[in-house]
Amino acid sequence: MDTLTAFLSAMIALSAAVERVVEILKGMFQRLREDPDPRTDLQGKGAARRRLVLQVLAALAGTVAALTIGPQNFLKSLPDGGYESPVRWIAAVFIGLMASGGSAFWNHALDIVGAIKNAKESLAAAQQAPVAMKPVPPRGP
Repeated sequence: MDTLTAFLSAMIALSAAVERVVEILKGMFQRLREDPDPRTDLQGKGAARRRLVLQVLAALAGTVAALTIGPQNFLKSLPDGGYESPVRWIAAVFIGLMASGGSAFWNHALDIVGAIKNAKESLAAAQQAPVAMKPVPPRGP
């Protein structure tokens, strides 16, 4: 459970960083900042293209960050290969794609894992608690 919590925490941090990079790029370029005028973009293709470009930018930013940091820092089970390792590149692409989904998703996933962990701890504590003896009523006339 601790490995999963560490992975989700790292993904939240990476997703937040990716979101910041995309926001900076949106601030630099008006075409990324605003949807096209609906009067000129009657079919909505311009708005769809803008969203696609933003998703691709987020995936690229996440991939570059994961490649630089090292995918094995997200998942300890991955081998620690250099930049020539195909495993490093493939893992970085997958981590980058996951990070581009946004930190809200990962934050929600971490909340679920925390709730499961708390429920397991409560159950274990309840099972280890001593059982109280029932009082025996006195016998007599």
